[in-house]
Amino acid sequence: PLGPFSSSLEGCQVILKSYLAMIASSEIDCCYPVDTYLVHRLRQDIVGVLFQDVPSEDQFFLKHPDDKGDHILVNDSFDIVGVIDWEWTQTVSRAEAFCSPCMLWPVAEFYNGSNALAADELRLAAIYYEKGREDLAVCVIEGRKAQRFLFALGPESSFLDMQTHLNLFAGLQRAFNFEDEEWETWKSKALKKWKGDDLLLGLLELEKNERKERWGSKERGERSLNKTDCVDSI
Repeated sequence: PLGPFSSSLEGCQVILKSYLAMIASSEIDCCYPVDTYLVHRLRQDIVGVLFQDVPSEDQFFLKHPDDKGDHILVNDSFDIVGVIDWEWTQTVSRAEAFCSPCMLWPVAEFYNGSNALAADELRLAAIYYEKGREDLAVCVIEGRKAQRFLFALGPESSFLDMQTHLNLFAGLQRAFNFEDEEWETWKSKALKKWKGDDLLLGLLELEKNERKERWGSKERGERSLNKTDCVDSI
């Protein structure tokens, strides 16, 4: 098992390193392993930015791992009577703990790469302001950076089709105020930047071998069809 960790930064760094190894070994089964690896490798470089403004606190915060709404139990009067599914709960920074729960996100827009807040998120921030908790309101207003960084991370990246991958990557770029580059342009630069990364080199070699195998299978199939045509003509 990983941990314990002395800070959210340390924990995130170790978990990212673990995910990179799992992608490289196919333990995390991605549709596009090289592309998925590169986006995780980017996160490894920018994780310090995510936590640079996190103050050293004696407090810690518990974060529910799946706050999409169906973990909250209510009675007929809509009083909260229970919260379930705590098995993956972890301690997190204030910024991550009090950013908006995913049940308030504009999901379609989020998947399309937009970082605009939904009306419900803005209302949550307004409630914090009304309660005199400007610090928590700021966590909601500025929450997309943490949300983008942590979304589709590790095993959750395995389901992504290419267009979704591209859209989520664009959202990550915008959240961290990076240049809004086309994927292929950014990928070309990333491959040069991390050309000494042994895990990445292994994935590229695997991709090359798989491409050769596909071409070989295609050529064998075409030769077989040509033979069949010759026999038929005879």
